Amino acid sequence: MSIGEAAHVRGRKPGAPRFDHDMSDSERRSIENALWLCRNCHGKIDKDDAPYSVEKLYEVRRKAEEQARLRQGVPDSLPAAPLLNHLPQCWCHETTNDETFVRRSAESQTIGEWLGDSAVRIVSIIGIGGAGKTALVGHWLRMETVECHRAVRGLFYWSFYVNKDVDNFLRRLLRFVEEVDPTQDFHLDRDDPLAILERRFTKLPPLILVLDGLEVLQEAVSEGKAYGTFIDAKLRDFLQLVAYVGSPWLCVITSRFPITDLERTPGAKALRLDRLTLEEGAQLLAHNGVLGTDADRREVTQYLEGHPLVLRVFAASIPRERRITPRQHLLHVFHDGDANDPFRDKLERLLNFYSASLDDHQRAILQGLSIFRSPVPKSTLEIIAPVLVGERVVQEREAFALVVDLNRLATSGLVVRDRRGSEDVYACHPIVRDHFRLVLLAEGGKSQAAVDMLTSRPDDLGIEGASTIEPLLLACEALLLARDTRGAFEIYLTRFGKGRVFLTRGLPREGKRFYDAVLAVSAIPTLLGRGRDLDRAHFRNGAIYFDILLGEYADAADLIQDELGHAAGSRTASPHLHAARLAFCQGEYASAVDSADAAIRAKLQGGARALLHAQGLYLRLKSLLALGLDT
Repeated sequence: MSIGEAAHVRGRKPGAPRFDHDMSDSERRSIENALWLCRNCHGKIDKDDAPYSVEKLYEVRRKAEEQARLRQGVPDSLPAAPLLNHLPQCWCHETTNDETFVRRSAESQTIGEWLGDSAVRIVSIIGIGGAGKTALVGHWLRMETVECHRAVRGLFYWSFYVNKDVDNFLRRLLRFVEEVDPTQDFHLDRDDPLAILERRFTKLPPLILVLDGLEVLQEAVSEGKAYGTFIDAKLRDFLQLVAYVGSPWLCVITSRFPITDLERTPGAKALRLDRLTLEEGAQLLAHNGVLGTDADRREVTQYLEGHPLVLRVFAASIPRERRITPRQHLLHVFHDGDANDPFRDKLERLLNFYSASLDDHQRAILQGLSIFRSPVPKSTLEIIAPVLVGERVVQEREAFALVVDLNRLATSGLVVRDRRGSEDVYACHPIVRDHFRLVLLAEGGKSQAAVDMLTSRPDDLGIEGASTIEPLLLACEALLLARDTRGAFEIYLTRFGKGRVFLTRGLPREGKRFYDAVLAVSAIPTLLGRGRDLDRAHFRNGAIYFDILLGEYADAADLIQDELGHAAGSRTASPHLHAARLAFCQGEYASAVDSADAAIRAKLQGGARALLHAQGLYLRLKSLLALGLDT
């Protein structure tokens, strides 16, 4: 008795409906490429692919499987329990595991509802730095009892704070897919990871993705259409795959900026984290050891605008004798302040007070952690903390004290402690990190000692991924601050390859940061061998290039005008080329043609490189084509 026939979703041989040249023979014969039909329907779809697309056939199969599960009493969701109890997991850098986390009831409920809606594919959690985005996601994953109404097969977590390379992220994701589904084999040694995903996404086991810290890959300019858009187009294309392709993936994103590229995407939801309520803030203070009355804790919460990180700094800064009188401590710190002062001023004042309340060793730990964007093991701090205190090595007693201090700082929530393999690793919250980095740079002797350590022993410091460039950038900033331009340029030439590293490793923000630091120095000596004016033009051109790349067009325009004011003759070719690039990026194609023509004329005066002539011709042609298409 015939109970049906197996039809191919994608054709079995060339010329067959929906044949896919990129599939292997084993994939064409796989059950994943099959659809069980009656003989008549089998004949229809094998003869005519016009009304029966791949997506439609997979949707037919999905609905049939749902009905079969219902008839058999098999649930189409995970049991109601914390997600991590049921799923294979890959944590490429840990999320925050905070014992003093205060649950945001409304926000947690909203996320749970979106998880239960199989039509939702992307959830963005947006909020200012320190609002508790990562902590909320970590608590939701580890602690919340939720029903997951989608047949997901695993959970993958990636922090772009630690590693912002999108190709690395996509490759590691595909390796995890191979672990979840051993029948998958992606040939990552020869294929582009995004191309693999685009070809085979509907055949992959659905996952829950958590992508933390996407603001490092977004435009930060708060004006204009570019705000919040992705710097890396690959990331945008991948997220659009998740949103549009009919497979029940779920991607949870955290960022300080709105996800502009996904604002009108079906199945994309956004949750903006606002300040804590007075009740939640008072509870957070109590969890962090602040005693006294609930009314006092509420008053502190109101003054500090319900910001979770600032409340933690307040709790960490309060002396033991004032724990029962938090209002008195608030008045002591902000004795000449006002409740209407800008929030940034309140944060800065509180961080300065907190820093002054630490002893030298605790301050050295935070300054040491501030150097690194990725978590580092205790052994790293054993190397660098004594240098910042002015000692040569960590003695046995001091090693024990280091552990005690780390535990105390981790308990406060200002230092995050997680696991990497078999050892604990530590990191600063980004806002705390930036503050203590500036403190370190301002202390000449300490910053020079750190420079020596960073440049002579970088491999001993346990740094991972793109963060390997961070110690060198910090060293350059410290050297430039101390007016040791020769030392900074030595790093630029030998370690940054005259800027090539920023391009080849896809680090535009780091490139801009370096060139801006150089231009902040009033007098640049002739260390590149071409004269003082040409050397300064070299660094100004680098800053312009990265400003355009990052969409910071106003800064780029100012630097271009500055360069044109200092250049003459053939030396105006470079700034005119930058002006052409800038105009093209802003859609001002006629201006781009004019600037490209000016660059070509400047080159023809002699002295400029032939490459500039070629670039001018290319930009002119591209702009003319754009004008033609518009008209």
